[in-house]
Amino acid sequence: YRAVLQTIFAKQAPQLLSCFQTDALPEAQLKDFIHAACLAISDDSVFRSLFLRELLSSEDQYIQFLAEEVMAETCQAIHDVLIKIEPKCDSHFMTTSLVGLIFFQFQMNKMRPFMSGSEPKHSETTYITEQIEGFIFNQISAIKTI
Repeated sequence: YRAVLQTIFAKQAPQLLSCFQTDALPEAQLKDFIHAACLAISDDSVFRSLFLRELLSSEDQYIQFLAEEVMAETCQAIHDVLIKIEPKCDSHFMTTSLVGLIFFQFQMNKMRPFMSGSEPKHSETTYITEQIEGFIFNQISAIKTI
């Protein structure tokens, strides 16, 4: 089962990691990652659902496996680029917040139409991506002023 899980997650990794392997400025690398991750999560409901399902495990060893064997390389790349952008940020918290925000926003698309104030644009990948990007970069800007 773990091998299957790694294979499913590994299918997404090259495209996501390639965002960090360019000569672009760190801010551009992070924006490219957010766009690529949102597109991947939006397009692959199996990947998204499986990831969220696996987070529900109560076994510490299994969660450690997810962190160290499945998500480590991607999370490390996010962590590293965040430090380049703003050394004062809590890069661990920002990394987990970004990953959680991306997954959660796309998982909410099923419920979103039934919620107050919902508009069709709120479920569009482009809109969600722009909102996540704005949220993260506003947080980074706020840290820079501290």
